[in-house]
Amino acid sequence: MRIGVPFKLSLSLDYEGIEDWLNEKSSKGIHFVRVGYWGYYFETDLTKRYTYKIELLKKPRESIESQNYLHFLKEIGIDAIPTKGMWSRWVWFKGESIDEKLNFYSDIDSKLEYYNRLNKLLRLFPTLFVLGLILLFSRIVIGVITNDYSVEFVFLYLPIVMSMFVCGYLKNKAKIRKLKEEKRLRE
Repeated sequence: MRIGVPFKLSLSLDYEGIEDWLNEKSSKGIHFVRVGYWGYYFETDLTKRYTYKIELLKKPRESIESQNYLHFLKEIGIDAIPTKGMWSRWVWFKGESIDEKLNFYSDIDSKLEYYNRLNKLLRLFPTLFVLGLILLFSRIVIGVITNDYSVEFVFLYLPIVMSMFVCGYLKNKAKIRKLKEEKRLRE
């Protein structure tokens, strides 16, 4: 049986929290089968257990490098869950629960490389957040001057959405700092 579930939103785009959520659902026999624009889709099967991992690819999914990587993982029993459009660089992986192969980043250097890759993507959003706040403030000032207090939804929505990305950026920045400190202590 196929069921759709709305996205599990987090103010920090906490992909690790989403992984935990998907793994918890799988432990109850509810298995993630695809992601759409507006939600996750599941199937129920009480006889199976899977482990899920989310990864940001280095290049778009359609690139030869990413295709080779996905093919290699498929050969060792790790499946990429189908995604569309805006999720082309994000990949949700699924493997048998007893499989430890889904721990892609086990050493400090690979974790640092991955978190830096994430922050390259998220780096733009603090600037957009400030721009969104400026637009919102400008619209409010114009409203006061013209006695038009209707603030368009987009001007309220933009800073909220951007704050999700800023929180994700700051959270990853803290992880990078912690890993660099750990690496320095080990050297």
